[in-house]
Amino acid sequence: MDMNRNSSLIVKEEKLLNNGLKTINYLYSSFLNKDLESARLEVQEILHVIEMLDQIEVRNVRRKKFEELVYTMKRKGIKIDFAKGIIS
Repeated sequence: MDMNRNSSLIVKEEKLLNNGLKTINYLYSSFLNKDLESARLEVQEILHVIEMLDQIEVRNVRRKKFEELVYTMKRKGIKIDFAKGIIS
């Protein structure tokens, strides 16, 4: 994964976190106003945000494992052409 793609994941994660915080605030307001329909929608939105953040975390864990594998293989002298841009 190149730097731009990694940066875009970080930006996406930040946007999701910000969206989640806004949604929590809207959910709180919905409760205060006893607007249960809006509260249900906000709960659905926060669940979606959590799911998306979970997917990003899974990608990060997989990437780290892949990087460790490539590093180990290189250390053992195994040439890996497809990973040239991933690990320097």
